[in-house]
Amino acid sequence: MTFAEGVIRFIAGGTLVLLIGIVAKNGKSTIAGIIALFPVITAVSFTFLARSADIKIVKDTVLSGIFSLPATLIFLIVFYICAGKVSLLNTLVISLLSWGVGAAVIYFIKA
Repeated sequence: MTFAEGVIRFIAGGTLVLLIGIVAKNGKSTIAGIIALFPVITAVSFTFLARSADIKIVKDTVLSGIFSLPATLIFLIVFYICAGKVSLLNTLVISLLSWGVGAAVIYFIKA
């Protein structure tokens, strides 16, 4: 990753986090949830990958991303279930660990 690519990712990610916070605090939780899953980092990543790698590598990476969607769904479901029942830190840890287990299962099934 080049420095410029890192800066673009940093700005895109930071802008997205800021936008989610503003929209959610204004009572637009549905829109904030949609924005949270907006693939800005993915789009930037695939753009730089496509510029520097063979199209087959790009397509394989995209396909792996499609297969990994259940792990993200697991994260969201676990976060939803834990939110308000345990601390925010515990909610994040449990959700991320659940995502990790889901991602590992997907990896070993695909491998």
